[in-house]
Amino acid sequence: MALLSNQNSKLGKLSSFSLPLCSCDKTMNKQCKKYCYANYMYRIYPGYRKKMMANFRAAKSDDFIGAISYELAEASYFVRLHVSGDFYSQAYLNKWMTIARRFPNHLFYCYTKAIRLDYTKRPSNLVVYLSDDMQTLQKHYARFDGVCSISFDKKPIPGMRLCMHQLLDKVTCGHCQLCMEKGNHIYFNKH
Repeated sequence: MALLSNQNSKLGKLSSFSLPLCSCDKTMNKQCKKYCYANYMYRIYPGYRKKMMANFRAAKSDDFIGAISYELAEASYFVRLHVSGDFYSQAYLNKWMTIARRFPNHLFYCYTKAIRLDYTKRPSNLVVYLSDDMQTLQKHYARFDGVCSISFDKKPIPGMRLCMHQLLDKVTCGHCQLCMEKGNHIYFNKH
């Protein structure tokens, strides 16, 4: 079973790697758990659940870097990490930092709630946004390449830009590329 996927209509023709929700930070807030689209997919689609668990087993294996490297040779330039899931340990984050260094001609990007990990040695082609759904983690913002949040009431969040896909339905992440750039503050309406 392939580790990378190219089947997310919001992303467009981008490659992605995901994990099950159980890989997410244990401090995830209740609203995030309640509205998590990946959690919904995991519960109702056995095939999705099977793929996420296979990816989780692969990520924990000693051969993960080699396995994902093999697939990255055919991957898109932009690679989205964790459409679902998160960095569950420093060792796992270190694997992605090694992978990004091996593939300088790819740009890897992701959102994370794992504030306890050390991101200081990430290469420049690994763009990590802090996912701050409740806008309470400002003291950590400088450690990340950008910040994203969720508007649970669908009202604008001051100082943040709305995801272009939610403004214009046909715009994919591959077209917009805001989340691949450093320094942005972006929000998504609950969907």
